[in-house]
Amino acid sequence: MSKKILFISGIDFKEKSIQVIRKTPQAYVDRGWEVDYLVLRDVSRKGNYYYEKPIFPKGINVYRYNYKMSFLLDVIPFQLPRTILNKMISYLGVLQLLFYARRLLKTNNYSVLYGYEHIGTRVVSILKRLRKTKNKVLVSRFQGTWMTLYYKRKKYLKLLLNFDFYMAMRFKSDLCIMTDDGTQGDFIMRKIQPKHLDFRFWVNGVDRHQFNKELVDEIANKYNLDNRYSLISVSRLEGWKRVDRVINIVRIFCEQYPDYKNQLTYLIVGEGVDRERLENMVKQYNLTSQIHFVGAVPNNQVSSYLKACQVFMSFYDLSNVGNPLLEAMRMNKVIMTLSNGDTSKWISHKKTGFIYSPKNDFYEEVANDLALLIKDDELIENITGELLSFSDKNLWTWEERLDEEVKTVESKLKC
Repeated sequence: MSKKILFISGIDFKEKSIQVIRKTPQAYVDRGWEVDYLVLRDVSRKGNYYYEKPIFPKGINVYRYNYKMSFLLDVIPFQLPRTILNKMISYLGVLQLLFYARRLLKTNNYSVLYGYEHIGTRVVSILKRLRKTKNKVLVSRFQGTWMTLYYKRKKYLKLLLNFDFYMAMRFKSDLCIMTDDGTQGDFIMRKIQPKHLDFRFWVNGVDRHQFNKELVDEIANKYNLDNRYSLISVSRLEGWKRVDRVINIVRIFCEQYPDYKNQLTYLIVGEGVDRERLENMVKQYNLTSQIHFVGAVPNNQVSSYLKACQVFMSFYDLSNVGNPLLEAMRMNKVIMTLSNGDTSKWISHKKTGFIYSPKNDFYEEVANDLALLIKDDELIENITGELLSFSDKNLWTWEERLDEEVKTVESKLKC
């Protein structure tokens, strides 16, 4: 059978976040596959792509179309109608992708159809019902999920609104891959589809130690990091990423430890719809000397920013085991985070980092631990030493992670 694959996705490539979207099809190209990538793009100014240019990776045939009506998201000021409209746009997106996928299937002999996330997977499942997938390997791929949180907290309205996610997870593909990102996707998959033929729960890979010394020096000089204790977060600036929590931690630290106030710097790497609100917080708290908004940076520069700083901060609502935290582990940074989802599988308090209960009033505790780190170099050495040993045993490189996936898919090809 030919090694030709069609990815179907409602999520476009990004240069400045979510590496796996681009790295996955690229891995198939690098291993001798012919790759077509059918994708829809959100063109709204309040989405995740307004600061990203369209990308055409080498060797990948990209068929890119815009979501219908996504521009309307910019003119609706209230959250509830915007949420409803966004859901309507996603359902319409399934129909769009279905139309374009059927057209590609007429002129191409694909051996694998790869549904990326819930929209792409729904399209592949419909194609199977329409009997357009004969003799093809069908893959469903999820980057993680909020569904476990909704289920455990009995948020039935949220579960109902995400019925399309439920239907995507119900699909019996030949291979289902769920990212182990701390959101406990394996739990909800066992509830929704306990008899899946082949379910893989894999953590993402991380890049090897790759930083640019000149860029590290440039960052240190620009923000005067050599003479300061430096914190960093790396994420899209969205409400649930809770960068506001770190801003409040810095505020409390500066209030409780005024002698250290001018020794602390916090770099916020990332861009998003929440930036204006966060900038206003920083101005309100008079922290413009301590907190700096770097903006979005290319993925290949993130390791240099991590290298330049000492402490990685991640206080998301849902789970904190995203690629930024894994990369911070690989870069052997001191990590401060919350114990939600499966984050505690990766970080042990005062052993491989600092991890706090989201149920407690943790702000002062984090501020006190920051002061402890500034005073105690031996504590830093002990934590980073433990983290280095743990990371070497438990982290995949991207090459190892994607090699495992491609080999698994190829093992399902019919000769």
